[in-house]
Amino acid sequence: MSRAKRFWAALAWAILILVSLLYVCLWAQNNRPDFDLLDLLPENQVVSADEKWLQQALSKEHKDTVTLAIALPDENEETLNSVHDVVDIWSKRTALFEKLDETAMGLPLLDQIRALAQGQVTSQSQKELSSTNQQTLFERVAANAASPIDASIFSFSEDPLGVQSAWIRERLNQWHVHFKDGVLLTEHENTPYALYFFRLDSEKIMQQGSAVFEAIDELKNSLKKDCQASLIVSGLPLFSAAAALEAQNELTYLGVLSTLGIIAIAWFWFGNLKALLLILAVSAQAFLLAVAATLLVLGKIHLITLVFGTTLIGITVDYSAHYLCTRLGQSNSAEESLKTLLPSLTLALLSTALGFALMATTPFPGLTQIAVFCVTGVASAYAAVVLWLPLLASGSFPFRRRLQKLAAKLLSLPAFETVSKRTLAVLVGLFIVLCTAGYLKLDLKTSLYDLNNPPQDLLTEAAALSKVMNTPSLSQYFLIEAENPEELLQKEERLIERFNQLNEKEVRLISAADWMMSEKRAEQVRETYRSRCLSVSDIFNSLLGAPLSCELPSKSLNERLKIAESLNVLPPMRLAEDKASALVLITGIHKDNLDRIKALEEPTDGVYFKNYPQQISELLARYCDRIAWLLAAAALGTIILLTIRFKNQAWRAYCPCLCGIALTMAMLGLLGYGLSLFSLLACVLLLGLGLDYGIFLTANPQGNSRTVAAVTFAVLTTLLSFGLLAFSSTPALKSFGLCIMIGEFFIWCLTPAFRKVNQS
Repeated sequence: MSRAKRFWAALAWAILILVSLLYVCLWAQNNRPDFDLLDLLPENQVVSADEKWLQQALSKEHKDTVTLAIALPDENEETLNSVHDVVDIWSKRTALFEKLDETAMGLPLLDQIRALAQGQVTSQSQKELSSTNQQTLFERVAANAASPIDASIFSFSEDPLGVQSAWIRERLNQWHVHFKDGVLLTEHENTPYALYFFRLDSEKIMQQGSAVFEAIDELKNSLKKDCQASLIVSGLPLFSAAAALEAQNELTYLGVLSTLGIIAIAWFWFGNLKALLLILAVSAQAFLLAVAATLLVLGKIHLITLVFGTTLIGITVDYSAHYLCTRLGQSNSAEESLKTLLPSLTLALLSTALGFALMATTPFPGLTQIAVFCVTGVASAYAAVVLWLPLLASGSFPFRRRLQKLAAKLLSLPAFETVSKRTLAVLVGLFIVLCTAGYLKLDLKTSLYDLNNPPQDLLTEAAALSKVMNTPSLSQYFLIEAENPEELLQKEERLIERFNQLNEKEVRLISAADWMMSEKRAEQVRETYRSRCLSVSDIFNSLLGAPLSCELPSKSLNERLKIAESLNVLPPMRLAEDKASALVLITGIHKDNLDRIKALEEPTDGVYFKNYPQQISELLARYCDRIAWLLAAAALGTIILLTIRFKNQAWRAYCPCLCGIALTMAMLGLLGYGLSLFSLLACVLLLGLGLDYGIFLTANPQGNSRTVAAVTFAVLTTLLSFGLLAFSSTPALKSFGLCIMIGEFFIWCLTPAFRKVNQS
């Protein structure tokens, strides 16, 4: 390429950078990065379409809700008023939390469920009607007749046997709450709790994550000081806020530390301000283009992608460093240097891009996003080096004596060709023993905690609040599948019958069948009620001169369903023309009773027990196998590609990388870290990154000190960038960074040992 053509191409590239900057700025005005770590999971892979819809419906009500449970010293009026005032003043002052009323949380008033209660009978009442003798039944009717009018929602004429009122009492008891002096109260272990519900939207979480926790701490202090009350607070928005805040902090300090470290390394290498600025400019434009490309291709970007993207700094500086190292103490033209470097630089780009591209073949949206980000970044760095640096760095740079000494010392290290056969045999034996010992201890670790490890204090408060409110689990539930709503309710009723036989006092099922009977059961109930009521009606008529009303009100299933849905109390249901599905929620489930609850499932009857964390673990394990095969295929492809390029010397290029990856897996086993999906993916990326060093040393027949200096620079910057990820609080990133750091170290130690000494 002539200098004039390069100038216009470089100008066009600069214009593209400016357009990308404008695009990112315009996007950032109205959008924010995603922060929900479950977005990293495969779409439509963890659960079926129906279950996913139901699960989204379940979480929709809770995703923006924060619940406050305030432990009170007593329930007197003064304490309740004081607590209410503190919470009211706090919510107005913070402006972060929007208060929700209690009916929005599925807590209906009595008059709202009266219509639904008509004709409803609990399972317990149904059994009592069938087993109670005539005399006892008459005494119950007489007691109901003598009760005050206001003692029941239904009048005696409407509900002489009291079954409908009993149904309402059972439904209301599931909340264990009551109002007093305008405050919603519950009780747990003889301690009264005041309950408040607030909404916290995602935009506030992103913009004011730290302010959210500061506001909560302020409320805790105020309640303790003014009311001698303690606060338990939990909700999905708080976990999201913690994850977003941690990711934002990591993005800042990882980016700053990575940049400062690279500046220090670059200054030691080149000792030249111009070289330093060029390196930073190439990396900055690569990062910007990576963000723009990800937004353009996928329409969004995740905070984890940006945190992981800080490693791009350590990768992209390699391309400019390789070019600048060819200009150390050289008098030839920039075009000649680039022409000599270009084949190896291109092959290095392809190997690195291949490593990231293989990540995109996985069904994980988050990994696909990271792959698009990083492939664009390294390609942008390559383009900037090829187009810009021959124009901006056409002169020579001083080859510092300190760098010459370092390169000479590295070249003086022994290679396998220089050691005796006995020593080589010992080294090979040690390699085999180390790998064997490591692989025997290497366990496959697939867990939801590989994705995220929430703060322990949030987990503690969430567990405490769940006990106080007896709330259902959002991750363990029964999935019921049927052909129509009637069959669905019948299956739920059979599940409830099996559950009642367990006599699990701590556990409770929450189902649609709690709120409406199937037509089959309703017909049985009406017949039982009629016959038992008529058996005492004549006695009652002879004593009081009036017969009993022995017909329960009858409503169609659609009528009951419409009323129940308006009350916002049903667990998620999905009704289609030829299919019906629903969730049956579970409260009080824990590891000790998990197996007993799971045993209630009847897959042949369309009743499935679902454990969401276990589903994710199974998903991660399944894709570990696929990534392992992908790694093996990539290694084979690498061997073929490099053999075509370097012929009989190709083994010098790929052996350091493949042996380094083998040692990395063994070390993970010996250190007890285990092998996860993300460490496997790191090994795939290591294949792309680690090959670069062998490629450059094998491609240079002279093995000069400039190549060694450039490769060493690349190793140190990559170690720095990915090494910092090892300190991330996100387990996936931590595992990824640790694996890359160990692998890069092994590969660099092995690469000089495989060099051809007689050409160095």
